[in-house]
Amino acid sequence: MAELHIDGVALLKIISHSTNYLPQNVSGSLLGLEVTETSSGSIVHVTNSFGFPQTTSVPEPVDAVEEEVDPAAAAAGVPPPEEDEDASDPHIVASNEAQDGYQREMMKMLKNVNVDSNVVGWYHSTYLGTFASSTLIETQLSYQLELGDNAVVLLYDPIQTANNSQGEVVVKAYTLTKEFVEKKERGGKEYINTKNVFKEMTVKVRNPGLVRAALFDLDRNNSPAAAGATVPRTVLTNSQYGANGEVDFDRLDLSTNPFLEKNLEFLCQWVDELSSEQSKFQVYARQLLKEEGGGSVHPIQLRGSSRSNTTRVHVDKSKRWTDAEAPSRIDALLSNLQLTTYCNNVNDFAERSFSKLFLAGGLQGATN
Repeated sequence: MAELHIDGVALLKIISHSTNYLPQNVSGSLLGLEVTETSSGSIVHVTNSFGFPQTTSVPEPVDAVEEEVDPAAAAAGVPPPEEDEDASDPHIVASNEAQDGYQREMMKMLKNVNVDSNVVGWYHSTYLGTFASSTLIETQLSYQLELGDNAVVLLYDPIQTANNSQGEVVVKAYTLTKEFVEKKERGGKEYINTKNVFKEMTVKVRNPGLVRAALFDLDRNNSPAAAGATVPRTVLTNSQYGANGEVDFDRLDLSTNPFLEKNLEFLCQWVDELSSEQSKFQVYARQLLKEEGGGSVHPIQLRGSSRSNTTRVHVDKSKRWTDAEAPSRIDALLSNLQLTTYCNNVNDFAERSFSKLFLAGGLQGATN
């Protein structure tokens, strides 16, 4: 299992950038160290990050930070193949030269002050887990082709994080699987399971020793004991209480209905989207049945003869689904992937809601 180790400062920059620009989604670059190979898998170290200006672009990775940069390496992000669908996509849009110039200049400045300037991936903010789009696929594919298979995309959801009663940071890291990359380069019309599109990486937050020492010092200075207050020892040592000895009642919040409703609303929309994509396959399947009802008939003109004989040529139907005329599987694949995400969100919210309701019912019965 591959892992992504990110410094707390880099994660805080991502959280701040995403929160400041709500409700718009933002993107940025992940900087770090070389990939470390272990017996359990590869580890990507992210030590720094910076956001891109909030315009209409997401740049491609830039390998070098010298004065002369290869235009191909610093080229704009791959534009979506279908302008009608992706041009209105509010999540990710095509990049331009201004964004690439900003990224190069930023990396030069970081290198001048001896900060890690090696690009290991990029990050993007999402809204309630909505991330599956053809433009994200194209952008991540360009990163992996340019930087290697371990180039990662980090997805952060500020809405779910702000309303998470468990105090969890909703952040996930993905890479495209080798199987999907190979089939995408062959045209992207071959069948692939939705589970084999993205490979999720385990995200771990790591802080250097100096940062941990500073956090410990801040926590000690802000504690009630440091202010001269008398607080029971159990309160100060119990992780269920805050630094000031206050009880956190957010875990008992029962207001998850708005999130369930929104996820169900998005779920219905993506079901309609999947239905429209499936209709394209049905139309193409009927066309194949009409053309290949037992074999295609092609007239062959015999040399020296005025009449033509017909011969029946059998064509493999499975190969016809990979032709240029066949509908693309990418959109339907992404719809299935997004539906799985929303179903997982609904299950997660419902599980937490039921646990709280049973707890509240038990407490109410005990008091009566």
